[in-house]
Amino acid sequence: MTDETTVRPTASRRRIFAGSRLRALRDARALRQVDMAKKLSISVSYLSQLENDDRPLTSALLEVLARDFPLDWQEFEEDAATRRFAALREAAADPLFTAPLSAEQLARIAEQQLALAEQFVKLHAAYRNAGQRLQIIDEALGADNAGGSRLPWEEVRDWFHNAGNYVDSLDRAAERLGETLRGTPPPQVALELYLRNALSVSLAYAPGLGLRDYDPQMGHLLIDQGLPADSQRFQLAHQLTALALREDISAIVEQAGLRTAAARQLLSVGLANYAAGALLMPYEAFRTAARTVRH
Repeated sequence: MTDETTVRPTASRRRIFAGSRLRALRDARALRQVDMAKKLSISVSYLSQLENDDRPLTSALLEVLARDFPLDWQEFEEDAATRRFAALREAAADPLFTAPLSAEQLARIAEQQLALAEQFVKLHAAYRNAGQRLQIIDEALGADNAGGSRLPWEEVRDWFHNAGNYVDSLDRAAERLGETLRGTPPPQVALELYLRNALSVSLAYAPGLGLRDYDPQMGHLLIDQGLPADSQRFQLAHQLTALALREDISAIVEQAGLRTAAARQLLSVGLANYAAGALLMPYEAFRTAARTVRH
């Protein structure tokens, strides 16, 4: 019987597999493998092994990455693997998931699927925070609307609840869309290129916007440059799916049977957020990764 403490990543092991993160960095800089290998002073074959998680990053390479790419690569702390495993285990223990993964499977994902583990933890945190905010709003407005008709946001909340917070057709459409982009999850540059080239959206980053500002007449999208990188990626993914999957979203809204235009608009926004999450954190990719490391 394997004890959890024997499989938990520890600082002493320092085996950091970050292939997907390394590939995403190279893609974001539009570098070929030979160019990236030259920057890191390693061979192309060694870089290929690192990107495929066949070999872990050494402390020397971590120092080079932190020095040469300070804005894109944050240096790993000694206990990063341990903290990542703990966060992944906590998220995977949510009652939402009916088939929990073992500690050994989670440890392998935390070590060998770094980007996937981090995105899963962030997605779960966003899901949990959204639920908490919704509960606060419920409590604040419940008394004011006691005995009255439902508010638009209540209609949308109930619709998602009745759907089990899962919209199969949109989930699959977002995953198919994701397959046309580079990487799983797709790097920010891939989202930007798709918006510009496939959807003819001009894009710029500017301070003090809040989140994003999209002009449908001009086809111009502004993203707040002060947002964290992950938030920028989500805002890009939201606008991308809202445009690329508009027919899918409209069909779902029409079949939802909501009473008001405000509720239908809220549902459209909610479905675009849902699709953005499916694009950035595709269920099938995570399930495949989990099965790959399963014994």
